[in-house]
Amino acid sequence: MRILRRCLLLSIFAVASALAEDTNTSITINGVTYQDYRWGTVTPTTVSVFHRGGVATIPLEVLSPELQKRFGYRPVDAPAGRPATSGSKVKLKFVKVDSEETNSQDGYGENAVDGNPNTYWHTQWHGNSPGLPHEIIIELIPPSVIKGFTYLPRQDESDHGTIKDYEFYVSDDGKNFGQPVKKGTFEPGREEKVETFAPIKCRFIKLKAISEINGLPWTSAAEIGVIQSGENTDLMPATRIADYICTVADDFIVDVYHNGKIVPDDQRRLLFEIFGATAERIEVPVYKGDWFVFNVANDRLRWNGSYYFAAAGMTFPNAIAFQSKVGDRHWSYCDEVDRVSRFIADPRDHGNPVQSISTPWDQGNDRIKGVTSPAWSGDPVWGRSRLTWIKFVAE
Repeated sequence: MRILRRCLLLSIFAVASALAEDTNTSITINGVTYQDYRWGTVTPTTVSVFHRGGVATIPLEVLSPELQKRFGYRPVDAPAGRPATSGSKVKLKFVKVDSEETNSQDGYGENAVDGNPNTYWHTQWHGNSPGLPHEIIIELIPPSVIKGFTYLPRQDESDHGTIKDYEFYVSDDGKNFGQPVKKGTFEPGREEKVETFAPIKCRFIKLKAISEINGLPWTSAAEIGVIQSGENTDLMPATRIADYICTVADDFIVDVYHNGKIVPDDQRRLLFEIFGATAERIEVPVYKGDWFVFNVANDRLRWNGSYYFAAAGMTFPNAIAFQSKVGDRHWSYCDEVDRVSRFIADPRDHGNPVQSISTPWDQGNDRIKGVTSPAWSGDPVWGRSRLTWIKFVAE
């Protein structure tokens, strides 16, 4: 799907001139690969990267030390084996694991939060080795706003069970975790791994190991920690507004950004494609304070030159929580490539009010109702160019 979007985009828009200067082949950041990229605007905390599909805004804290130095960023170092925190440190309480070795080894799950890097949680291996994925659930006391987590692999002579690919979840009740707030691949080595994401308030966290560095069926962890946000926890959003988002576009969405970060393709499910027009389900929960940016493209040669983009936030099973609407202050657009980086990264940059479409795709409204609910009563919206960025802010 992404290859199709890229090919269509390059055939529609003359983006080569924007990428010609200081263009590199590819770079992978936080598990996302950007093709034909070049660096753009640098802020104290972010850098924009222009790539084959548009532009992304990258937090400097997730870059390699070499790139951080290049862009003048100096991360605040946390003590080894402990989470970086702001204010009073949250207490981590072990809840449960899906597997632990307790017969031939002290591999109890509680070892992952005992503050001792010399002990570790290890899944069962004596007599039986349950296969991946494996997971551990931890409670935060009190519930706290976090902006990341840490993972310290076992520190003895063996690396068995060291996590390679992971998913990280949060929850208010310890039962409903929804979609992961972060997924990716840890760098190899015994050093503490630090992963960050947009601040979110929660009571429980879950780390799920998808694969192991040696291809073995085990999981191990010396310490798991959280990174507390430095922002006022009383003002931080925790209200869940929607469970996922459905969209219909003529022609297609190039990229989706959630809180300034690109949404991976595996969290975007194609529902249909009709002669270029597409519908998607974005498998990302929406919380109060979140913002989404949809980079939408249109081909004037399709559907007699009509346009269409509509979206709705959905709660299970199929209730509409919000929908695209002309005149709704939560929806805005930006067509200016030189300022789209800020538009993506900053929820306070409201751009311009979304526009109504004079010649909308005649099947659009029926299609959005088909993937959401017959109760959909929103509007198709757009900017002023065939390539536009449309933002929704969940205030």
